[in-house]
Amino acid sequence: MELGRKLLNIQEIDEKLAEIEQKEKKLKELEEFLQKVAEKSDKLSERVDKDKKRIVGLKRDSNRLENEIEKIEQKYLKKEKEIYENNGFSPKELESIQDSIEEMKKLKNELEDELLVAMDNIEDAVQSLNKYHGRQLEVEKEHRKGKKKLLFHSESIMQRKNELLAAKEDLEKELPGEWLDYYHKTRIRYRNKVVVRMEGNICSGCRVELPIYRRQIIKENKELQICDLCGRIILPPE
Repeated sequence: MELGRKLLNIQEIDEKLAEIEQKEKKLKELEEFLQKVAEKSDKLSERVDKDKKRIVGLKRDSNRLENEIEKIEQKYLKKEKEIYENNGFSPKELESIQDSIEEMKKLKNELEDELLVAMDNIEDAVQSLNKYHGRQLEVEKEHRKGKKKLLFHSESIMQRKNELLAAKEDLEKELPGEWLDYYHKTRIRYRNKVVVRMEGNICSGCRVELPIYRRQIIKENKELQICDLCGRIILPPE
């Protein structure tokens, strides 16, 4: 009968809506995952900025050291030239100048050691920058891809959900209130099939044999019947 067919159609819509609900849960999980990806991207961005600033500072220190080394070298070369060109220094003056030159050379060596350390630090910082920047780009790409997927499926699912809800609403308007209420109450109990068909002599919901008189009414398809055991609505075989 028409009433049974409409109830069956509503059940089919509810099953599709249940599938959509599961898809919505997966999209929610994807959304939460993308939030974590975004947080990871932010942390990587902070690390990249930190490495960039560190490299700037290290290069500034390196340039300072190079300038100091150059100035010191020019100073002691000048004094060595003075010694070479002028033999009029007293032994005491000559000793003082030579001591000064040695001190400057010692300081130059120390600064060169510092410069080597600074250059090693720059190299390490550049490697770190490249490493974390590469990860940042990968994470950002993953995030963009995930957002695109989330947006596409969210819109598709929402459109399909609205279509099903509209179709269900139209069907429910055509059904008697008592049968609609019974359907919803029974669905809460079973969470799946409320409207089932008779298979042979049994209810396909609980697999129990139906009384003869009820089987006859179901076959005639004149009015809806309810299984005495499980309470499901029974329709005639297809």
